[in-house]
Amino acid sequence: MAVDAVQNNEMSHTEAAELFNVPTKTISAKIRNIANEEEEQSQSPEENRKRKFPKKLPKQDRNKTYKQYTEKTLRIAIDAVQNEGMSCNKAAEKFKVPRKTLALRLQNAIAKKEEPDDDDASKIIDQEKHYKLVEEIKSILTYTNAIPYKSRLSRYYCAYCSTYGPAFDDADDLRTHTKTKHVDNRTKGVDQIMRPHWLNEVLRIDIHSLHCTVCCTILPTWNDMFRHLEDVHEVVLDEAYNRVIPYILARELKCALCGEAFPNYHMLDGHMNTHYSSYICSECGDTFLSASRLKKHVEVHSTGRFPCEVCGKVYNLKKYMKKHFVIVHGQKDQYKCSYCPERFSRTFQRHQHVLENHKEMVKIKTCEICGKTFDWMPYYSAHMRRKHGNKKNYKCKQCDKRFPMKYQLRDHQEKHLEERNFVCDVCSERFKTKAGLVRHCQLHHNFPTAKNQTVK
Repeated sequence: MAVDAVQNNEMSHTEAAELFNVPTKTISAKIRNIANEEEEQSQSPEENRKRKFPKKLPKQDRNKTYKQYTEKTLRIAIDAVQNEGMSCNKAAEKFKVPRKTLALRLQNAIAKKEEPDDDDASKIIDQEKHYKLVEEIKSILTYTNAIPYKSRLSRYYCAYCSTYGPAFDDADDLRTHTKTKHVDNRTKGVDQIMRPHWLNEVLRIDIHSLHCTVCCTILPTWNDMFRHLEDVHEVVLDEAYNRVIPYILARELKCALCGEAFPNYHMLDGHMNTHYSSYICSECGDTFLSASRLKKHVEVHSTGRFPCEVCGKVYNLKKYMKKHFVIVHGQKDQYKCSYCPERFSRTFQRHQHVLENHKEMVKIKTCEICGKTFDWMPYYSAHMRRKHGNKKNYKCKQCDKRFPMKYQLRDHQEKHLEERNFVCDVCSERFKTKAGLVRHCQLHHNFPTAKNQTVK
């Protein structure tokens, strides 16, 4: 009623507010909203579709100019303000650094000088170490062909695009993408990759076919690179020795430091904890290469009661409850198809989906030794280990035979069993293993399958 009275020029805003006991600002805002709606209705459909403000872009596409500065540039700007008398605004504009970040760093620097304490000293040391690490990473990427990358769910991601960019199942595709798409910001983008420093304590790099890009010297091992850079190019690396983690992303995954082979990337990634002891668990003494890995590990020692929200089943570890929830109650949001929005709970399900819906994108892997072809990288890797692998890491305790695959050792160990607990239902012949019973029934009784009975 108050709005109608004002719109009909029967009384002013103030009079209407006093008469109807409503705030003056509320009446004014309501009248403005009505006027805007009437204006929109009077516009053509094309004009009406125009947004008053630009549509918010996805996170990966937003303008990240506030992050496009380097720590070195920021330090130059701080020095210009402190020692050259330049104003904060002019320094921010000249060196293209965020004004608020520059002001905050200046404020912290002044406060630390006036009232220094142990916490400030510790933060300064951490900042200096991280700054030194970033500069050393730039040196590695300048003098070698190493490729920085990130990983999630055993898939490779470009370090510059982060996990918002494309995912790669084949390391060759990752290397091609990085060399072609990011050739201009190979070193310039390191500051962005390692920011914020508390989430990026270490950096993974691929050193497949590593060589020096300055003098074209082949660097067979990770330690050879450190010696070569120091002896030939006078580049001394300190922080990078413990915080840059080398991987050789080849078809057969091996540790870049000790040469041990692994069936998948996840196991190789876990193995690297044994080579880097920056973080140690106080409960069991296990070592980890980053604080985030240690934090996940500590959950193992935090036992309690963790019930499932859906079925109420109780687990003594939170990670077991989460795993149960994903497997049993069908959360299908872990593994995304690289070519469409579909998601799956297992990598094999995603592979089947790609075979059915994106056949043209499937890459065929060919064994260079026997010529056998595979449509999935895990199949190829398993074939290379099983048929052409030189290392047999699984040893039988009874007869000292060795096998390249764990399941082969398990099948072999059944031959050493003395008890014959598997009995044929037709002729009552007894066997040590289930596989032996099945073969017997197929050969002598023409059974496609066999019932298995275990003697109590």
